[in-house]
Amino acid sequence: MIQKAHALQSVEHQRAEARVLLDALVATQYQSEPYQSDNRRDLFKRVTGHSSLENAIDSTRRAIEAYDRMIGDTSAPPLVPTIRVTATGVPSVL
Repeated sequence: MIQKAHALQSVEHQRAEARVLLDALVATQYQSEPYQSDNRRDLFKRVTGHSSLENAIDSTRRAIEAYDRMIGDTSAPPLVPTIRVTATGVPSVL
């Protein structure tokens, strides 16, 4: 149980760090908006249609979503398989 609590605390810490990174990336994107019309500077955007900064923001958002799923999974009770039986005690296939 202690290991589970430690793992959960670690995931929550990593999620918080990812959130700080996302905030910094979004702030950088906001500050660089006046320069975004010049596609000559970002060759990655010219080739893929998305800037490397946009890709970093999207990746960080996906990481945060994954952390949220991990945190949600650990708070849910573990699934316990159940087997239905017939009136005679034979396992049911339905």
